[in-house]
Amino acid sequence: MDNNILVYNRYRLEVFIIVLDKYYLEDTFGNIHVVIGNRHPICGYLSYIKYAPSNKKSVWYKNGIYYRRVVKHYFPEEVHKSYIYKIPDPWSDSLVPFTPKSIISKIYDPINRLHDIINKPRDILEEEVVELAKWIRSQANIPWRCIGVTGSILPKIHNTLISDIDLIVYGSICGWKVIEAINYEDKVVKKLDSYKLIEWSNRLSRRYGIPVRHVIALYRLWRRGVLYTGREFSIAYSSDKPKSFCGDKWLTIGSGRIKAYVTPSLHSLDYPIESHIEKYSVIEQTVTRNVDISIALSYETFFMPALIEEGWRIIDGIIQYNPYQGIGRIVVGVKERLGYIIKD
Repeated sequence: MDNNILVYNRYRLEVFIIVLDKYYLEDTFGNIHVVIGNRHPICGYLSYIKYAPSNKKSVWYKNGIYYRRVVKHYFPEEVHKSYIYKIPDPWSDSLVPFTPKSIISKIYDPINRLHDIINKPRDILEEEVVELAKWIRSQANIPWRCIGVTGSILPKIHNTLISDIDLIVYGSICGWKVIEAINYEDKVVKKLDSYKLIEWSNRLSRRYGIPVRHVIALYRLWRRGVLYTGREFSIAYSSDKPKSFCGDKWLTIGSGRIKAYVTPSLHSLDYPIESHIEKYSVIEQTVTRNVDISIALSYETFFMPALIEEGWRIIDGIIQYNPYQGIGRIVVGVKERLGYIIKD
């Protein structure tokens, strides 16, 4: 059996496998799901449907099957509509998209898929994946077990003309090494040119309702850039350890905006992105009880630079309270309030 594919037989034998953020799942209906984060219940995985089989021609194609893209813009409400089931999640105080193991036919592992591509690239896009991955590994001096490929390339439905390269780095130590190493352009990778940077910034400015200058201030080459071939790429980051789905609880008590001094930790390179709040002042808030806010959390990966780099930030989001720990957190990027994080 291929290492990156897990098939459940008709007896539904239970096989234990670690599934992490940005893994892909294929269900018995042919839908392709994206795994969300590293917290999953025993009976399935938090995930949303990104691609579904289509009877119309499209740019995504594999084995005689065309696919349509279900989630296009990654708005929280769009992701939450892309599901078969939902379950309550006490950690997020929300209903979350969920895929039970009983309907999963395949699991796609980003690390194994990259190894397959390195051993035998099948097209020009896969050759470019190999070049970029080798360059990142060399620059950051990290092992191959830390790097994977995700996006449409992972389930092999990519289009060589228009698909970008989406890589993911697993493990906090490896992630920090990549961030420290990929700060400057060279002959292999470049930053987005001025036209693409403005186009990208305008789109995100409209999405979050923040000025373009604040978007540009958060652009980083270690998140998004262009290969020397002209192919755009993105790099995601995740822990390489699964987390418990149960055992912690947060309650939404309102929303607000604060000015906070944030400091990252070794575990900040995860999804959702988390940072410590050392001190803060309230700009505005509507809450059902007063809490001490000590954590900033973002489900929007665009704001990663604002949380893993120390400094003052303006953070807008919902406010939650942990009754067990007696602390509060401000959360960005949820369907109740999209919010934002900008440098002060």
